[in-house]
Amino acid sequence: MGYCPNCGSYVSPGSNICSCGTTVGSSYSTRDENPRETPKLTQKQRLKREYSKLAGKYFDSRDYVSAIKYYDLILDIYPDNHFASYGKAKAHYYIGEYEDALEYFKKSIISGSNIDNYPVYEWIGHTLNRLERFDEAIWHYQKAIDLINEWCEDSVNFFKSERYLGYEAIERACADSIKKRDEHLSYMYDDMAYSHMLKGDFTGSKDDYKTSLEYVERSLKLKFNSETRDLKEEIEDRLNGSKKSKDSVKTQSGCNDYQLNNILSTGYLITITGLQFNGNVNLKPGMRFKLKREPDNPYDSDAIALYLEDKMIGYVANSSQTVWDLAMSASDMKYLDYEYAEYVKCYKGMYHIAKLVK
Repeated sequence: MGYCPNCGSYVSPGSNICSCGTTVGSSYSTRDENPRETPKLTQKQRLKREYSKLAGKYFDSRDYVSAIKYYDLILDIYPDNHFASYGKAKAHYYIGEYEDALEYFKKSIISGSNIDNYPVYEWIGHTLNRLERFDEAIWHYQKAIDLINEWCEDSVNFFKSERYLGYEAIERACADSIKKRDEHLSYMYDDMAYSHMLKGDFTGSKDDYKTSLEYVERSLKLKFNSETRDLKEEIEDRLNGSKKSKDSVKTQSGCNDYQLNNILSTGYLITITGLQFNGNVNLKPGMRFKLKREPDNPYDSDAIALYLEDKMIGYVANSSQTVWDLAMSASDMKYLDYEYAEYVKCYKGMYHIAKLVK
């Protein structure tokens, strides 16, 4: 159906009522001839629209506390609003309030088997990992995988039933659905691998590492990227007993110090990944790197390499497994005009953090 003209929320196909109460589709016409009159907004709808804009503004500027305030105001008006619950949950997650995040992610689930729930289940999995509830995280990641496969199957069956489109058009549409499925599945397999790896760190079971490695291999068959390769190296180190990571990984769950002002006040932050593949670099605070975009990179068109003088030392991290929670990914930097990054610190022995500088 598209997006609600009132609040901007996504409205699923087959529905014409947004969670804010606005009728979508039947009351709006995209044709120039005989246009229908746009209905007047009620006071509640006007307030909801204004609060949504402010919540989005504060969320985008990473003022998550203020964003939560406006999501709460929306929920006071529309308690079952999925958009507000989802935004509020992500804001709680980013400031390390994982129990609150889990509560509101669950409230944002749309009833029934709905592809719109796929990112919600994925975020619930991330949150449960932070809470060290790995079996539950794995269950939710699997639920997201099931929804992706169901969506692809339904899409392919739909296109095949539309015979009037012609054989070539149907084949293209089906291939596009399968391509999108594989892209999303590759990320979900990475999530599953990461969760099994964390579980193995706490149980000490090699079976968990082996399962983790199986998911990494599935991901690499669908889409190769450097972050998945890094994750594979991490898992293989654990299997070989050459790296004891239990303590370093365990610290991810207790992340109240993610809010340290002396780090966040430095402005836009990035995570550096891939250092192990480019020789040993002794990183020191204040060290400056040149940023070089790689739009023709065959694995990631958003890839950004970091150079120390003339030597490439790594990349700006660009996946949920390698990006520190409060840092930007390479894809987030699409519309930012920065040429350099300055090294800040190694956080918890896991994340190499740098700040963007002009």
